[in-house]
Amino acid sequence: MRPAVRLLLCVFIALAVIAGPFPLPGALAQSNNVKLNHSLAIGADVGTFEISPDGSRVVYTASTFGVPELYSVPIAGGTPVRLTSSITQSGFVPDFAIGPNSQRVLFRANADQFNSFDLYSVPITGGTAVRLNDTLPNNSDVVLYKFSPNGQRVVYLADGATNGVNELYSVLATGGTVTRLNTDLPVNGDVGQFEITQDNVAVIYVADQSFDSQNDIYRVGITGGPVARLSDTAPLGGLINYTASSFEISPDGQRIVFYAGDGTGSLVELYSMSSTGGPTIRLNPNLPQGGRVFNFQITANSQRVVYRAQQNTDEVFELFSVPIGGGTSTQLNGALVTDGDVRTFEINSSGTHVVYDADQDVDFRLELFSVSVLGGQVTKLNGPVAPNGGIGTYRLTPDGNRVIYTTDQGAFTNDRVYSVPITGGTVTWLNNPPVPDRDSFRPLPSPNSSIVVFQVAAEDLYRVPTVGGSAPVQVSGPRIPAGFIESDFAFSPDGTRLVYRGDLETDSVVELFSVAIDGAVSLAQFDVNGDGIISPADANFIITRIGQTVNAGNRAADVDGNGSINNIDANLVIQRIGQRVN
Repeated sequence: MRPAVRLLLCVFIALAVIAGPFPLPGALAQSNNVKLNHSLAIGADVGTFEISPDGSRVVYTASTFGVPELYSVPIAGGTPVRLTSSITQSGFVPDFAIGPNSQRVLFRANADQFNSFDLYSVPITGGTAVRLNDTLPNNSDVVLYKFSPNGQRVVYLADGATNGVNELYSVLATGGTVTRLNTDLPVNGDVGQFEITQDNVAVIYVADQSFDSQNDIYRVGITGGPVARLSDTAPLGGLINYTASSFEISPDGQRIVFYAGDGTGSLVELYSMSSTGGPTIRLNPNLPQGGRVFNFQITANSQRVVYRAQQNTDEVFELFSVPIGGGTSTQLNGALVTDGDVRTFEINSSGTHVVYDADQDVDFRLELFSVSVLGGQVTKLNGPVAPNGGIGTYRLTPDGNRVIYTTDQGAFTNDRVYSVPITGGTVTWLNNPPVPDRDSFRPLPSPNSSIVVFQVAAEDLYRVPTVGGSAPVQVSGPRIPAGFIESDFAFSPDGTRLVYRGDLETDSVVELFSVAIDGAVSLAQFDVNGDGIISPADANFIITRIGQTVNAGNRAADVDGNGSINNIDANLVIQRIGQRVN
């Protein structure tokens, strides 16, 4: 090493020692960001996206000459593949779904008939897209579709025979013979909601199949065959109010929980029955005049149903728990102030606790509470909230042990992110220190519950340990001043990457990005000469290029990826001298 360079390197090392550990700059964390989408046409945007269950690929929609089409790309970056390239003409793709085995993608498009949306299936890595449905009548559509849990078959709803009459069909995910599952329908009859059983054997569906406007629950084999009516007509004449979530199959597949009403919407109650048929059991007690059940969840162990209802007093929403096979309904929430209500609730993954937000103590002040799914003592989870403040959003960690929430807790004007054990205890402020004059919100716990990603305003994304203890680190990439990040960011199933959309590079052009979210910056990034160990030679490479314009020949010296070579790059390498690349 030349004496001048050796001296300069010694000076840098001395400064690094004096200064102590150098914090990881935002630009270094951001340098792990990878743009996933292809080069977009003028005026185009990335629309929706979905990560495959195995975490290997991202499927997304993007406009081509103003028409949304479908693409697939490796989650860590690579060459995007257009999945709609083989259909006869550029069709509008309004939605899609990835199979549970991550092998194929379903999508709807009006490619073969401009005024009808057909259903297609294509390998996730690209190839020939196969139309799954038979030719539809004019102005008819496939309106709903689902993969079987093993990904082998597809069940879909379409007005496939008569325009405006939705019926149920089944077909192999790779295409083939289409089988109608429901029996002949009466005039004006049609099929509504449907679900596939977890054993891939049967389909449960709601339809006014016997008489128009009398909706019953039916069961049929996924490949067709005899249709059995499951719902007992005794309770309410078989009328089932199939709104957004009319029934759910319990996780163990043994029971069906569903709403039933008098057909006018003025009376809606909650019922349970075996998934193979049998007596229908009402879960709620008699409701007051005007009372009704509004929403419910089944515990993960399939033992209980938690529901929100006007059960004690009309127009007062409270929370209750009942055994899934029927029994005593237990009130979960504490006593409510006048005009107080339970707003929302979530059951933790272990099925032991329910978290809910309610203006339980002060009218119009939403606060967060936890209670055993069996009932008992109610624990307030949040600390004091600001006057006229309250809880914003909340998420339960996947392990079921903590609650992450946002609020202007205390005398603050901006929302902050907090973490608290689900059974109550110390409340930890996560976005500390905060970004001045910016709300922090949309907390998203990682799949392993170890970290939380949250958004500051509509701008940047940060990660922080779920239990706190260290300052937040920005994970989203650098953006132009006018840029923003969309709210639909998501973890890969293994939690190692985060995928998000935003106009980071060009104003009003939304693109797709992926970042290694575990926070581990590869040591290879600091091994500039690639010899397997971080050494003075790596620092020397940077030092001799400080001030140079970044180009193909010296790009490795721009360690923090901020577009310039400076002493920060050298310092980052110097601190890691002696470490071997894993």
